[in-house]
Amino acid sequence: MNWSISVTKLMKRVNLNVTDVGKITDTHPAIVELTLTREHEPSSVFLEKLSNRCGVPLPILIWWAMEPEDIVDPEKRDTYNKLEPIINGLINLIVGEEPEVDSIKTK
Repeated sequence: MNWSISVTKLMKRVNLNVTDVGKITDTHPAIVELTLTREHEPSSVFLEKLSNRCGVPLPILIWWAMEPEDIVDPEKRDTYNKLEPIINGLINLIVGEEPEVDSIKTK
């Protein structure tokens, strides 16, 4: 799971910076930074608070964090790869178009 991508996508969608996420989740901004660099895995409480505050359902954050490597069975991974663009399209209908994920403002 790549929580960095998931949290980054959410931050871009609702225009949050690291400090904002820290306030929303009661987490020190340095820990948020570590999450964005994949050096720290966020807690379920962190993800739930962020999801609730930003109005994006938690299962969508989980989907965004999934990577093909997370699926061990090759047949299931192939199915995931085929369905991923379709599911991403449905998610975009629910929460809006996906922004480019390049960098996040840190201050």
